[in-house]
Amino acid sequence: MYLELVVPSLLQIAIISIVALWITINLLFFRKMYRKEKNVLNELYSHDEIKTSLTLFLIRFIVTVLILLHLQFFPRFPLPILGIDMEINSGLITLGAVWLPEILAIIQWGIIFAVFALAGLGASLLIDHLYFPDHCYIWGFGPLSIIMVILIVLSFRYFSNYSVREIINMAKKVRLLRKILLFACVSFILIGGGVFWGLFISSKVYRNTISSILDKIETTTAAVSVIIILLTLPLQFPKNPLPIQILILLNAPVAFAAVAILLVKNKFRAWKDVFEVYTEEFAAQSLIIKDKIRAKNKKFLIIALIGNWAAVPVALYNIGCVIYWVISDILLVILAVLGVGVRYISSMISATKEILGEIKQT
Repeated sequence: MYLELVVPSLLQIAIISIVALWITINLLFFRKMYRKEKNVLNELYSHDEIKTSLTLFLIRFIVTVLILLHLQFFPRFPLPILGIDMEINSGLITLGAVWLPEILAIIQWGIIFAVFALAGLGASLLIDHLYFPDHCYIWGFGPLSIIMVILIVLSFRYFSNYSVREIINMAKKVRLLRKILLFACVSFILIGGGVFWGLFISSKVYRNTISSILDKIETTTAAVSVIIILLTLPLQFPKNPLPIQILILLNAPVAFAAVAILLVKNKFRAWKDVFEVYTEEFAAQSLIIKDKIRAKNKKFLIIALIGNWAAVPVALYNIGCVIYWVISDILLVILAVLGVGVRYISSMISATKEILGEIKQT
């Protein structure tokens, strides 16, 4: 058995040439970006690592072209999806393996984006279902959650950048994620990111005008999201089971106090920091209070810790309710709650150790 060599048609040659030219143009912009600005690549990786990843990208591009030209020679396998019998070409599975780092990076980015961006949306959905159940339409979205969807779309840059920062932080700690990030960054730059940076991101119009406008929109989105999240505490109180009501009473004073500290200190600019604290890192609420009072009142720090620990089950309960309303799949609810719960609990354990350690020293 042998693989027959396929001679590409003139149209295929033209398409391959255009794609190769596009990659070359992006490569030129990438070199300029690498020399001109600090970015994740020249901060985390050596010149040799980047050079190797560029070579591997070109090899994978050639392999991709060869696979696409010979797809008819790859066997097909039955793949029933949602009760429909379908077939999938094993060549496409091979392509997925070739570009696995990029696929994993997109999935990781998407999960972080969803968890972060949906925090305010989840609170909106909670309020809509509790107080406006007759006005929840497609996928259970009501008036408040529709407004949040619009704000999230307008603030896409902010949520995307946050997701990228989180991936970078994880990559610094895990070697495998570091390699995935390297391959993914190089690939995304060469397939369009270089041109996007060279013609748009690095332009004076973007940096002097568009960026400042987006920053105001994003800060407003963060402010609205935090306000909705905080309003959810008292608004959901009478509708929740007694254990959740007790936990809300423990958490609410700490939540509002930490927000007040940040806003008094940094005014309108603090809203993004507040949003990140109240959607991803409950432990930061205790640390903010600790930094403010400098362990002068040990009892108050203990109360702050108890209040933040109370926030974890409340948040997980709310997340579970919202996901079930939208998807109605108990397995996905359990997986989501477990995934987010591990993050929240590990964060709280670290904060608890830090605060208790400081209390012992005073």
